Amino acid sequence: MYTRRNFHRILAGAGGGWLTHIGAAPASGQQSGTVQSQPLAAQIRRLMAALDSIGDPLNPADTAALNLAFAQTDETAAVGRIQEILDRHVLLNVDINPESRVSATRGGAGAELLVEQGWRTFLVKGTNQARDTSVLRITCPQARPTGRMSQQSITGVHDFTNGAVDAVEARERWAAIGLWDKPPLQSALSGLEIEYRILQIYSRDRGRREGVLEALAGRGEQDLGYRSSVPILFDCLPSADVPLQIADVDGSPVTASLLITDALRRVYPVQAKRALPDLWFERQIYRASGESVRLGAGTYAFEYGRGPEYLRKKLAVTVGGSGTEKPVSLRLERWIDPRKFGYYPGDTHIHAAGCSHYESPFEGVTPEVMFRQVQGEALSVGDVLTWAPGYLLSEAVFQRARSPYGNGRFGPRTCPWAGTASI
Repeated sequence: MYTRRNFHRILAGAGGGWLTHIGAAPASGQQSGTVQSQPLAAQIRRLMAALDSIGDPLNPADTAALNLAFAQTDETAAVGRIQEILDRHVLLNVDINPESRVSATRGGAGAELLVEQGWRTFLVKGTNQARDTSVLRITCPQARPTGRMSQQSITGVHDFTNGAVDAVEARERWAAIGLWDKPPLQSALSGLEIEYRILQIYSRDRGRREGVLEALAGRGEQDLGYRSSVPILFDCLPSADVPLQIADVDGSPVTASLLITDALRRVYPVQAKRALPDLWFERQIYRASGESVRLGAGTYAFEYGRGPEYLRKKLAVTVGGSGTEKPVSLRLERWIDPRKFGYYPGDTHIHAAGCSHYESPFEGVTPEVMFRQVQGEALSVGDVLTWAPGYLLSEAVFQRARSPYGNGRFGPRTCPWAGTASI
C-alpha cells in the first residue's frame, strides 16, 4: 500500500538526479550560464534597430561598446559584456523559473525622471529558465483607464456605479505603459535564456509618483509572495503650456478640433488619461483661441479643422520644454460655406459620454463640455440626449446669471422626443 510518505520517498529516489539538476535559481537579472553569444547578439541588434525606429537610440558610446562585444570570440566574455552595457538601462528584471513562475526585481536604471504629458523609454531584461515562448506582459494598476466603455447592460444601475471610476481613483491612475513589440521585435518571447525588451512609460502628472509594475508570462502565475510586482518611485518633470491662436477664415477667434500626434503616431493628451473637457473616447480635443494644451519637449504634428466644411490642415510644432512656449498660430480654411446657400449644419442626436448614462445616470458630460464640441465642429444646431442627472442640470447651466450659454443665441429647448435638450 502506498502512503503519502512512501510515495514521496519513491519520488525522491527516482527523481533525485532531476531535483539536484535544477538546483537554485540564479539571482535576479543574472545570466543562466547557457546563453550563447550569437542568438543574443542577433536579438540585441533587433533591439537597437527598434530603439532607432522610435527615435530613442542608445548613446554612441554604448552602441560602439556593443559592436565590440558582438565581435568577441570568447562567448562567455561577449555575453557578460553585452549584459554589462545594457543592464544600466534596465528598469525591471523579469525572471521566469523552470516551472514558468514569474518574479521581478528593480533593474539597474536609477530613479529615472519621467516627463509630464510625455513618454520615457526603458529596458526590461528577461531571464527565461523555462525557455518560455508566450507573450510577456507588463501591467500597472496606475495605468488603468480613467474612463470606461458602455456594456449596454442595466445591471447595477440602481447604485449608479456599475464599474465607474470615481474622482479619487482617477487621480491614482496617473500613468500609461506599453511594451514596444512592433517589428523588428515581436510580442512573444523567443525562448532565449536572456532577452531584452523596450518599455515605455507616460506620466499624466508632475512631481513624485509611485507606480507598481507587474510582469506576467505564460500561465500568468506570479511567484510566491507577490514577487512579480515591484513598486517604483518616479520623479516627473513638469511640461509646458503651449498657447493656441486659432483664427477662422475671417480672422475672428474660434474653437477648433485638434488631433495631436508624435512621430510614433501616439495621440496627445493620452486618451486613457484625459480629464474634462477632453473626452477619453475621442482621438481629437477641442480648444478655443487663447486656450492652451500641455505638452512635453518634442516635435508634434497638429492636424486641425472645424467640421466637414473646413479643410483638415497640418502643422509641425516643436516644443522646447522650457516652460514658456511661443503661441502656435492655426488659421482655418473652408472649402465651402453652406450658410451662404441657406443650409445650416447640425447634429440632432448627440449621445453624451458614449451612452454610459444609460447604465449609470450620474455619469455623462456637462453642457459646458458638449457646447465646446458643438462649437468645435461648427454646428449651428446640436441636440443632446439627457446628460448626467438630466435636463434640469442643463437648464440650470444655460439660465444661470452670466452664463456664456444663456446669451439669447444658445439655450435649452424642449424637443419632440422626451428627455433631450437642444443647444
